[in-house]
Amino acid sequence: VIGPRQAEWFDLAREEHDNLRGALMTASSKNNVEAGLYLSSRLYRLWESLNMQEGSRWLAEFLENPESKNYPYARAKALCMYGWLLTWRQQFTQAQPLVQEALELFRAHKDRRSEVNALLILGNIKEFQGNMTGAMEMYQQALALAQSIDHAWSEAQAHFCLAYDRRDMKRSFDHFEKAVTLFREAGDWAALANALGVLGTFRVWSGDVDLAQKYLDEAAELWRFNKRMDIWENAKVARSQLAMLKGDYELASTLLRETLPVAEESGNRMSYLWNRAHLGFVTLRTGDIEDARRIFVDTMLEFQKDGNTIGVVYGLEGIATLLIAAGKPEKAARLIGCADATREKVPDIRPLIEEADMYRNMAAILSRIGPSGFEVTYDEGRSMALEEAVRYALEDR
Repeated sequence: VIGPRQAEWFDLAREEHDNLRGALMTASSKNNVEAGLYLSSRLYRLWESLNMQEGSRWLAEFLENPESKNYPYARAKALCMYGWLLTWRQQFTQAQPLVQEALELFRAHKDRRSEVNALLILGNIKEFQGNMTGAMEMYQQALALAQSIDHAWSEAQAHFCLAYDRRDMKRSFDHFEKAVTLFREAGDWAALANALGVLGTFRVWSGDVDLAQKYLDEAAELWRFNKRMDIWENAKVARSQLAMLKGDYELASTLLRETLPVAEESGNRMSYLWNRAHLGFVTLRTGDIEDARRIFVDTMLEFQKDGNTIGVVYGLEGIATLLIAAGKPEKAARLIGCADATREKVPDIRPLIEEADMYRNMAAILSRIGPSGFEVTYDEGRSMALEEAVRYALEDR
């Protein structure tokens, strides 16, 4: 639901949650599979913010009923939304074939808008699994299709996804600006607030603090009226990044810790793990080495279990920073080498403020083992497989 009554509708849906659950139970008990497919899929924004696990259970129940294949369009809607929820829960392998089936059904029914959505979800899965090139191809297909049907909201979603490619930051920011403009045009205030929050984060990463603050202020104002729809809390995450840049580690930590119970409650595993991983670097700055180590190890292993490539790399980079402080520069250099090689392969460009931290790490290593020692150990790390580097990082804990 978009438009001026978006927040009102959403609050009403939350208030009617028990009645909606009762309707789903009735559809299940009476074997009204078509109604169950449509209802469970149309409530996806409720599931996103309230309980992804519950939404997944209902969608799975109706999709697993053999009769669901008698209603191919309703099935396509449910498959697409189930795949969407599974993606945020980082169940990528399970989500991919579901969304692929939905895409084929949407094409058969000539539903171009839904086809755009399916392409974007498939692109998301590729991106998180470490195939940015494949993801961008999907996003470009989605953008071209959205433009061909002149649908502003779909086009905005495609631009938003394309903006995550940081290989060309000017192009990235152009996509963000187009997404923001089109979300305004479409009247999706929740999506607009989310886009502004991410745009603000990217500006923080690029060091454009004043411009970032402008976007974050507007995002915060929009979320004031749409608070219950904020499943990512991007503005709060960006504010924590700003606080860390200013040396206010207590505020940075507080902001990130506030996001964790929200993500846990809704079942947004991706948000929870990333915000906890960011918390690792804040904790490191406060001098709590042991807590930072626990955070980096835990999140790295969880990202590895789920197949989130850059999440694993981020954990390796955190552990490398700890190893420098622990007087193990050679081991740190190997982990940095593997992280750099993996980022190049994906490809995923390290944000500027993180790159500045990495240069400081490398300078510290060079001061201890010299250029030749660094070159040898760094190149050894570049030749490591990511799984090998994880095992190596966990040795001698």
